[in-house]
Amino acid sequence: MTSPTTRTAAGPLRVSTRNPRYFTPPSADGTERAVYLTGSHIWNNLHDGMGPGPVGPADPERFDFDGYLRFLTERGHNFIRLWRWEQVRSQAAGGNFHLNMTPQPWARTGPGLAKDGKPRFDLDQFDPAFFERLRQRVVKAGEAGIYVGVMLFDGERVVRRRVGDEGVRVILRDEGAAGLGRFDRVAVLGHRRGEDA
Repeated sequence: MTSPTTRTAAGPLRVSTRNPRYFTPPSADGTERAVYLTGSHIWNNLHDGMGPGPVGPADPERFDFDGYLRFLTERGHNFIRLWRWEQVRSQAAGGNFHLNMTPQPWARTGPGLAKDGKPRFDLDQFDPAFFERLRQRVVKAGEAGIYVGVMLFDGERVVRRRVGDEGVRVILRDEGAAGLGRFDRVAVLGHRRGEDA
């Protein structure tokens, strides 16, 4: 499939030196042109696995990223935020939509099985497929003239749920991490071990 448009994003944005309320792309002659960022939100533009009903299929639904880029460019949008969901399985809209968010940054090598019946996450080993997808989507969006904000952590489940004695994000406990490694000693968003979120 070809890119939805031939324009490209001008490069990483920076804060304008003339007015810090605006972002500006780099330019060869040093002039600053403010960029108005606008886009359309969807939760799973980085992951696969969102659909109707409370329970998702064994193989998560594929997200049509090229179709999403077409939708954005047809409407003159130039910004997206790639969301990384910290839970592999979740629900939205009062349980009317399931979220089976894959891939995740960590390899699923076990030992043992997580609650979804797949191997547990190994928090000491990254999954290259996640980072390749992240890279590909940033590049494709840039080629379509769309700037990208990457959100690696949302922290929502830390805020809304008790974390417990581990002091780690709920995904690590709920989704069956193989080991806590260095994460068992960190504060998350100001949350310390043993405190309620």
